[in-house]
Amino acid sequence: PNILVAGEIGSGKTNTTCALTLRSIPLGFRVAAVDAKADWARFARSYGGSAISIGPGRGNRLNPLDVSDALLAARVDAEGHPIDPRVLAKAAQLRLLEGLIEIRLDRSLQVAERTAVALALDQALTACGGQPILSDVAAALRAPDPDLAAGIARTTDEVLHAGDAARWAFDGLLSTVAKDLFDGPSTTRFDSTAPIVAIDLSDLYNDNANLSIAFTCASAWMEAALATPGNGQRFAVYDEAWRVLA
Repeated sequence: PNILVAGEIGSGKTNTTCALTLRSIPLGFRVAAVDAKADWARFARSYGGSAISIGPGRGNRLNPLDVSDALLAARVDAEGHPIDPRVLAKAAQLRLLEGLIEIRLDRSLQVAERTAVALALDQALTACGGQPILSDVAAALRAPDPDLAAGIARTTDEVLHAGDAARWAFDGLLSTVAKDLFDGPSTTRFDSTAPIVAIDLSDLYNDNANLSIAFTCASAWMEAALATPGNGQRFAVYDEAWRVLA
């Protein structure tokens, strides 16, 4: 289930969300939040939770392609249905990559472009033992693997051509704030035992271009942690999400 809280600036959207989520903590719920302001980081500290501040000079980095060890070890979902954790993780990684590229291109990817990105992810996963970073995907877009290309009856030149726009978008992405904040191994872990985990992006609040990228990457990192079966009941909050949707 999902809830959308909308309203004018200052109308109490965050306070309403707090009333719903924070008052549920004594009932066994936990909260995970991505916030373009610093409100949820303050709440996390007040409730004995974990606050992760992401911004230039903060020293924190999140790898949005992370997959938790707990998910990789899982064989069933929360309802007891069999799952292939690597398939689930790869699907989420691919959605992230497509989303980041579409932000940069300001348009949807075409079928051939999606194929090139999917092959690049496959190549990066193999090259890095299943734990790639964004630069690994960029390298794969620049030099497609001949065997992967042959597997879909294409030449490397054809795959390279199909991925032209995605490659330029990705190279441009890694010249932005994403390079320092999201390109590399994560410097922190998601604390699944904390009553609240908040990712604070307030340093980028007035940087519209980079905030969309940061919000997308931070959300992917958080959702990868929340995808682990048996993680308990938790509210996932995206405060100021309109900054990305717009």
